[in-house]
Amino acid sequence: PKTSSTVSRIEGGLMPTGKAIAILGAKGGVGTTTIAANLAAEFAARPDQSVVLVDLNLFLGDVGLHTGIESGPTVLTVIASDSAPDASALARHPLGFSVLGLASDLSDADEVPAEAVVWLLDSLRAQFDCVVVDAGTDLNEVSLTACRYADDRLLVTTEQRSSLIGAKRRLHVLSQLEIPGTVALGVINRAHADSGVNPAAVHQAIGLTVIARIRNAWADNQAALTAKKLLREHCPTANVTHDYTQITRHVRY
Repeated sequence: PKTSSTVSRIEGGLMPTGKAIAILGAKGGVGTTTIAANLAAEFAARPDQSVVLVDLNLFLGDVGLHTGIESGPTVLTVIASDSAPDASALARHPLGFSVLGLASDLSDADEVPAEAVVWLLDSLRAQFDCVVVDAGTDLNEVSLTACRYADDRLLVTTEQRSSLIGAKRRLHVLSQLEIPGTVALGVINRAHADSGVNPAAVHQAIGLTVIARIRNAWADNQAALTAKKLLREHCPTANVTHDYTQITRHVRY
C-alpha cells in the first residue's frame, strides 16, 4: 500500500497522487505485455515504491500468463462491484508488485465504459505510487481512455516496417486526444544492433521520440515465459534485463 506521505486525504477520502503509465502496442505481437510486466518489476525494485500492474487489454490480455499470477480479483470484477479495489486483496508478485488481471477463461468479459476506466485508474492511484497499465494494441474506448488519463504513455514498436507504420498511426490518434505535454514516448522492442533502425531514424520517420531499445533476446524471454517468471527473476544479470533501466531513466516516479 501507499505510504502516508504520498496520499492526500480530503474530506475523509483519498486523493489520487500516484502516477499511471499506459503501455500501448503498435500492432499485435510487438511484446506489449512483456514490456509492461517487466517494467512493473523494474519500478517495484525501487525502495519504498508501491506498484500495481493492470491488464486493460480486456478480451486478449494475458498479464496472468506473463506474471504467473492468475488469482485474486480481476479488473472486471472490481469494476462490477462498484467499490474501490482494496490494495491488500490484490494478488502480489514475488518481485513486490501487485497484479490486477483478467479471468483466464474470460468468464466475466464485458464492455467497459470510459468512466469506469477513469474511476479505476483514480482508485489505484490513490493506493499505489505507480500504476502500470497494459493497454494492449487495439484502439478502442478502454485503451484510448487509459492513454488519455495516464500520466505517461509508452508506444511499443519493433523495427519491422509494419510495426513502425502502426506506431505512426497510433501516435496520430493519440495526438487527437488533447493530451497535455508529451503525447507518447517510444520503446523499440527486439532491437538488433546492426539494423540501422535507431532512435534518430525513427523520430525522423514517424515523429516518435524513442527512449529505450530492448535488445532481441528471444531465448531469455522465452525461457522466462516458460518458467512463468519475469526477467528479473529468471536472468537478473542478463543484458536484456538491464535494458529496462533505459525506460526508468526517462520516466521517474
